[in-house]
Amino acid sequence: MAQAIDARLRGVALGLAIAGFAGAAPAAGPASGAGPAEFSLELAAGSERSNNPDAFIDDFDVLRPNGRRIARESTFTNLLALAELEWPRGEAGAWLFNAEAELHQSHRVPDFNRRNLALQAGSVLEAAGGELELSVLTQQLVLGDEFLRRRSGGLRGVFSAGDEKVRHRTSLDWLRDRYDRDNDLYDADRLQLRHRRKHVLAQRWKPVLQLEGGLALERNRWHFEDLTSREVRLGLGLDLHPRDTVEISMRVTRRRSRFGAPTPDEDHRRTDYRTDLSLGASVTLSPRYTVGCESSRSRRSSNDPLAKASLNRFDCTLTIDL
Repeated sequence: MAQAIDARLRGVALGLAIAGFAGAAPAAGPASGAGPAEFSLELAAGSERSNNPDAFIDDFDVLRPNGRRIARESTFTNLLALAELEWPRGEAGAWLFNAEAELHQSHRVPDFNRRNLALQAGSVLEAAGGELELSVLTQQLVLGDEFLRRRSGGLRGVFSAGDEKVRHRTSLDWLRDRYDRDNDLYDADRLQLRHRRKHVLAQRWKPVLQLEGGLALERNRWHFEDLTSREVRLGLGLDLHPRDTVEISMRVTRRRSRFGAPTPDEDHRRTDYRTDLSLGASVTLSPRYTVGCESSRSRRSSNDPLAKASLNRFDCTLTIDL
């Protein structure tokens, strides 16, 4: 069933891609009257250190198959490649295509090596004084020696508008997660709503203030309430520009997750609080090349001792605009 759903979603994404290139332009380039196609590539590498008896995999934890705990300090190497293509199809819109591949590797705890592939295909339209993005999503996550495999598919809608001083962006994502074989008890539907506002302040260093709020719901396919959760998210960010080619970014995010029922053999419902802090800097080397690095720390407290965790991560990214 999961494979059939995933195949249909991939078919829709491929259909959108074919329609996009067929309708966007003749072989020579974008549609008449439209601007040039925009392509960007991000290449990132970094390291991650986890300090908890479980491991971070998206927004939940998974124990090793034999039930043993992993080392309390586990170091991982991360590699990421992200390609984005925006192909104009006229003066009022464009086709959008994204592909992201991630490798998460460790020699010490190979059970938590991770491979993740995500694809997106959609359209951007002008609507109500802003832009409306409608996309089809498909993802595949493989953990360890393929003892856990997850296929996801869904839809994304994004509306953004504003002017040079204030911009806002509202997004709604729906994803259906399906696992293979004995892990299908984690099958779920995920719904996430986010709203973000950017305020450009006319002061020294051209500060940009970002405010973000969001709600998320995860509903287990088999109605296991202890695997069902609701999340509230609040975030604050600040970007500074000491020079036109230099940007310094700071972020803090606070999340509260409440689960639907006590975990087995417990008499209280699990509640998690997660705080994410990050500090980064980037330099524009030329109109086409930007390089940046970011250091982040995540800390999660919980009334479930096994859910307590901390995560340190450092990444450097090269962005190429073509």
